[in-house]
Amino acid sequence: MDYAIYKKEKVVGKAVVKIEGLYYRITCKCTESSTERIRLGVSCGDRKADLGICVPVNGILTVRTTVPIKRLGEGELRFFVLEEMSPSVWIPLKANEAFPNLSRLEQGRFEMQQGKPGIRWKH
Repeated sequence: MDYAIYKKEKVVGKAVVKIEGLYYRITCKCTESSTERIRLGVSCGDRKADLGICVPVNGILTVRTTVPIKRLGEGELRFFVLEEMSPSVWIPLKANEAFPNLSRLEQGRFEMQQGKPGIRWKH
């Protein structure tokens, strides 16, 4: 079965759903390109599931996943963009040096990258 993927009221892609045993096998492809990461969701009635973040496959933003039918129930599925996330920025921490964006420190999270400590936050 084919379904449209909505971002607000605009169609931004297509979802193909196959029932395999106790699971929905879902492949979503977004038709609009974006520099931001796109997270997709699906609902059936009042139940919802997060499908994950689209990744480029042959130049098309794609999500492939399975969802247990009992998690969503049976009925009309609706696919949508949960959120668009701005790319994040990682700033390394340097010994004996003040952090350059101290006012934004609480918005970030501590993260190690290639063995070096730093802070990551959304741009």
